Amino acid sequence: MQPDEGFDLSFEVKAPGQEVSLKTQKMRFRYEEAFGKLPNAYETLLHDIMERDQMLFVRSDEVEESWKLYAPLLEDRKGVEIKPYAAGTWGPEGASAFLDGTAELWGQEE
Repeated sequence: MQPDEGFDLSFEVKAPGQEVSLKTQKMRFRYEEAFGKLPNAYETLLHDIMERDQMLFVRSDEVEESWKLYAPLLEDRKGVEIKPYAAGTWGPEGASAFLDGTAELWGQEE
């Protein structure tokens, strides 16, 4: 992810010798180190618009089909309360209980 696009891989390898000893080895790749300065996401987006390159854009028929699928779900939430939360937090109160399986339904209190 920007601004430091790339990835890191870590893996365990057996150290040489008779003793079984594992050592963590890391591999690191950064696009800027390999290819130089990259354009930011908005530069890429604006360039695609100017070149009329729609490859990374959603087509209108796809948007319409998505609404056909999701609109009924949004209209009939079966009593599930929308729980707002502050930007930058891990989510609304109760989200952790839902994700770790200790809450039966999203709308139930712990």
